[in-house]
Amino acid sequence: MHEDYTIAQLKGDAKKLGVVGFVYEILSWNKQYERAVLAACADWIKAAIVPDFETLVSLAQVARNKNYPN
Repeated sequence: MHEDYTIAQLKGDAKKLGVVGFVYEILSWNKQYERAVLAACADWIKAAIVPDFETLVSLAQVARNKNYPN
């Protein structure tokens, strides 16, 4: 779960980095389906939402330059 560390670090600078949010922050589900939702979404539930491809590339470069685990 090294990506959780990366997400926590990026979340701290989210606005500056152009991150709109993360998938797990905008989706909702009934508690009874939580295990199924998390199993179906796998790592995609942790994806960052950005407005455009340029921001995505910039975000990836920041993560790489800071040696965040992926």
